[in-house]
Amino acid sequence: MLKFTEDAQYWRIEYHSYPASAMVAGLFLLSTLALFSGDQPIGSLLAMIFSGWAFSVVYEHSAFRFDAVTRQVSGQRKRFRNTKSFNLPFADIRGVALETERSGKQTHRITLLTQAGPLPLVRTYSSNDALPAQAQQLHTWLRQHGIDVPLHQQAAPDEPGV
Repeated sequence: MLKFTEDAQYWRIEYHSYPASAMVAGLFLLSTLALFSGDQPIGSLLAMIFSGWAFSVVYEHSAFRFDAVTRQVSGQRKRFRNTKSFNLPFADIRGVALETERSGKQTHRITLLTQAGPLPLVRTYSSNDALPAQAQQLHTWLRQHGIDVPLHQQAAPDEPGV
């Protein structure tokens, strides 16, 4: 689930992978119940271990706050076992990119182009139709706060020709 908020001082994006995590947790619960029902205990145990591993892979909570007063982006990305936090000065932002992946259905993600390299605001691509407009809103918000950077539309990094 993506959530965007904006006001005069802040522009925020939050991402929760709860839907995918809920599905994996449900698989884990079903596997656990099957383990104790006595049917195929080895297969059930393996399914339980696999679903626990899958949950740790898909769980993510990311939050990025663009602060016009401190002129910094603060970010935090929580995964199952670790949390990474950072602060990025606005001066290090080189652009905003709307990355598009075209494998089947067209999906997008918003990435900051920084002095140190690309910084995806979310790890996964989404078919959320609001993402192109949100990339434009972030770009506009940055320009309104003195960060005159380009807005790029580009193919996902793993696609040929990128």
